[in-house]
Amino acid sequence: MTRHLIPFLSLLVTALMLAGAVPPASAEPSSGSGLSAALIVNNPGPQTSQQDHPDSLQMTATGGVPPYTWSAVALPPGLTINSATGLISGDVFGAPGTLPTTVTARDTAGASNTVGFTWRILNNCPRC
Repeated sequence: MTRHLIPFLSLLVTALMLAGAVPPASAEPSSGSGLSAALIVNNPGPQTSQQDHPDSLQMTATGGVPPYTWSAVALPPGLTINSATGLISGDVFGAPGTLPTTVTARDTAGASNTVGFTWRILNNCPRC
């Protein structure tokens, strides 16, 4: 019985491979396979800004399905993030200190990734 079953299964697998239902065992995903790399927000590292001065930071990401939508938590007072471009900009004000800032990018497929870094605000008065 098994000697008749093995050729049948071999023929079935071959037919399914030809129909595209089962990839060959050696097949590897190609760049055109529709698979995308994981979305990763690039970490800009620790940031430092001076009180009462303009500042900006362009956030970047790789992978996922662009375009990305950007958001941020705990930016220094006066800075905002452009949700379409990822540009953080504005005039920094507020008390000196260090903030635990997080930035998130969401792609058009709904995947998201968040990166955290510190943002230090320095006193505007160097002799105070």
